[in-house]
Amino acid sequence: MKLVRQRDPELQSPPKGQAQAVAAENGCWLIGFLTAARQKNKDRSMKLYVGNLPFKTTETAIRELFEVHGPVQEVAIILDRESGRSRGFAFVTMGNPEAGETAVRELNGKPFDGRNLIINEARAREDRPPRQDRGDRGDRGDRGDRGDRGDRGFRPRR
Repeated sequence: MKLVRQRDPELQSPPKGQAQAVAAENGCWLIGFLTAARQKNKDRSMKLYVGNLPFKTTETAIRELFEVHGPVQEVAIILDRESGRSRGFAFVTMGNPEAGETAVRELNGKPFDGRNLIINEARAREDRPPRQDRGDRGDRGDRGDRGDRGDRGFRPRR
């Protein structure tokens, strides 16, 4: 693979003698450069939510379906943490917004492997409060042998 360096007026490298000072002052220049480059590419792309997918669908099949409408940058099928099986939805990043809008218009509601696809522009992930660690409580239905009423109260002798 050949690395090609292109000049971009917005992404200037630090002056030669000051590279270490700039790196120490602003963090690693390379990371800043790559972040800026990624942000610039994000402005020209569109992320789509693809729902109601068959569980057996592969990345290649989704990529082929969407490449008809424009360049596909990324396909991410969301998997279940426990089983490793598809959860039935994916995210597709199209190369430009026009291709994304065309894909939504052309593919939303269309059948794919026996299921009608649901396609729309992906929304930003909602901020959720951090999960609290509740510890291992085991089976919540197991309350021990306390009879049919389940009380622990004291019963005086008669």
